[in-house]
Amino acid sequence: MRFNRVSVISSSRNLGKLTMTNAASAITIEKISANVLKNALFNYFYKAKLPNTKQIPLDMLFEKERRFSSVLHGLATSLGTQLWQTLATRIATEVGGFTKLDPKSLQQPAVAVEALEEIVQDWLAKRILKKANIELTEYIDVLKAAFPRPAASTQKYQPLDKSLGVDLLLTKEGEEWAIESKTCQINAGGGREFNEKLMRWYAYRYFQKGETCKFKAFLAIPYNPYPGDWFSAQAGRIYPLTKNDVWLQDIYWDFLSGEPKTWERILSGFEQVANSKPLMDLYQQAIQKNVPDDFDLQLLAQQIGCELVISKGNSHPSNPPRWKCYECESEFEARSNHLYPSHKDEKPTIAVCPICSKPFGGI
Repeated sequence: MRFNRVSVISSSRNLGKLTMTNAASAITIEKISANVLKNALFNYFYKAKLPNTKQIPLDMLFEKERRFSSVLHGLATSLGTQLWQTLATRIATEVGGFTKLDPKSLQQPAVAVEALEEIVQDWLAKRILKKANIELTEYIDVLKAAFPRPAASTQKYQPLDKSLGVDLLLTKEGEEWAIESKTCQINAGGGREFNEKLMRWYAYRYFQKGETCKFKAFLAIPYNPYPGDWFSAQAGRIYPLTKNDVWLQDIYWDFLSGEPKTWERILSGFEQVANSKPLMDLYQQAIQKNVPDDFDLQLLAQQIGCELVISKGNSHPSNPPRWKCYECESEFEARSNHLYPSHKDEKPTIAVCPICSKPFGGI
């Protein structure tokens, strides 16, 4: 099974002009991207305990800027874990026709298999040699020759070691894809770590299923933050991985969607959120520590797309807030957890008006 990242998506890169189906996909990609970003922001700020500790002497010198930095650092960490993997999953399954598998279904032998371990260690040593530049296809050929038939049905397996866990496992048309999703900047020594992870995924799958197994794995980088070539900027950190092992930005997103220019559409979706002035004004207030008492309720109203009429009921302070549906213009009382009960889910339940039963008009 020889392959490279270019051949895998060559069909999507040669689609030419958008057909009606392509155009519909473009709209879907934009909508998904806006929705995922909006949910990720909401999950961070909604009912969050934003930083209120002091840092001396920074608070004496740059109090406002220090708070900005603290909040944005936390937000960047939150987005790193919530945004990209959720976005990849939704585009792959809702646009690209993939099915998401349980990552825990990729397992390793319960007891180390000597012949398998010898191959892994031998090729690990070969691949990390300076300037070796060995593609994994050579290693895969060795695995296929060593284990042409599936392992015995009596073979026992166990979950992957914690350091070998899969971020995203997809299947489509009989093929499986194991993906390690990482941030744009690789830590020192990261290349060797990811190299062993990919190699062991291949080893365990071919040992279990034999040479006819249609299994592929790669490291995904969501976007290029550099003005120049990402691979040149990360060359010392990413080795011994090659461009066939690391799928960057356009290659990655076009593969998941099966459509060209997916990254441009993702950015268009993000812009929808950035241009939502009432929503962004609320986040600016949160960052600047100028948070209104009913901030969470105002934020929820923006999230689901309805109007917050009164923060508390008229008759008694303990009564639920009062809301207004933009669709039927009816007013009703409801507690926030009844309107939006699953805000931590990958794809939250769509809130509906209790009067007209139509979904609220959030992004």
